Amino acid sequence: MACSKIDVSTCRTLLALSQLKGWGGQTILRLSLAHLSSDLTFLKDLGLSPRLSRPLNTQEQHKYTEILADCLIPQSAWDWAEQQLKQHAEIGATVLGFYDEAYPLILRLIPNPPPFLFVLGEIQTLNHPAIAVVGTRTPSMQGTQRAQACSRLIAQNGFSIVSGLALGIDTLAHQSALSEHLNQPNDLAPTLAILAHGLDSIYPPKNYALSQQILRQQGALISESPFGASVNASRLVSRDRLQAGLSVTTFIVESSAKGGAMHAGRACLAQDRSLWLPRSLRSQLSEFEQSHDLASSQEKVGQEKVGQEKASAYVHYLASEDHLRQSLDQARQDYARLHQQGARLWQEIQRLNTQSKREQLSLF
Repeated sequence: MACSKIDVSTCRTLLALSQLKGWGGQTILRLSLAHLSSDLTFLKDLGLSPRLSRPLNTQEQHKYTEILADCLIPQSAWDWAEQQLKQHAEIGATVLGFYDEAYPLILRLIPNPPPFLFVLGEIQTLNHPAIAVVGTRTPSMQGTQRAQACSRLIAQNGFSIVSGLALGIDTLAHQSALSEHLNQPNDLAPTLAILAHGLDSIYPPKNYALSQQILRQQGALISESPFGASVNASRLVSRDRLQAGLSVTTFIVESSAKGGAMHAGRACLAQDRSLWLPRSLRSQLSEFEQSHDLASSQEKVGQEKVGQEKASAYVHYLASEDHLRQSLDQARQDYARLHQQGARLWQEIQRLNTQSKREQLSLF
């Protein structure tokens, strides 16, 4: 059902704001967060991105004042938001806002979290520990075998697998997770598919049956694009950012340095999370490594940034199955840290939100 476990008016307002010309997700969050407190800089220490936690500038303050006066959002934007809620409710999807407790805890920690998500499937799966497994649409035989074997091992170790429902490596990752889930049923979502379009369609169409299998086996289809939105280059890049943001780490099974999967790699590192690459691809990806000034995980893992609880982003080259098992142990520790940090941030946002509503200062 749409907006399950969320204040419908909040959900509607976030959607309506997205229809204002020139307003992206970060502007929406900046202004919606402004009603919580005039000084949000302390939230930066809890993991909120510096861009979202800095004070409003003069132009933003003017926009905020207009919103409070209810003179900025046109009726057409409210009508569009209402239609989105209705369309998602009709297919049994949930519209999940940044201020909902079911919003993924570790997703709030990335530099540019989406203000809302559209989810078809079980929303509680979004807070399960997950690893993104991505790669080329045209894998080699070695890449195919690696994707299947590694995805099975990741699933066996209690992680959901996040991928993009594309042909090639993505499909293999989803299928392997689903197969492992059938062999060893558990309460975890086997796999989450992140889409670069609205939930009213499936791309590529060839993977429609796979999408339905994901839903039947307690997984979910997730998008930040509304009903009617089609695939384009920008949404594909955003999809890769979302894959990384929902995951404790991203594993690029096979890709060239300029392959589309590297967008997920760049997003992963920008989010200060570890990136896994096969050691056999190190020479091919040296250009990517040099462009990000990366060191091996042995050199960087465990380092901490000043004033933050997050370890520095690092690349981890996997040489064997045993190496992957060791990396999974580290991923469990990383997830526990991120989950704890995300929970503290959410508790503080909840406190401020409750206070603002009590003082009748809420934007919603």
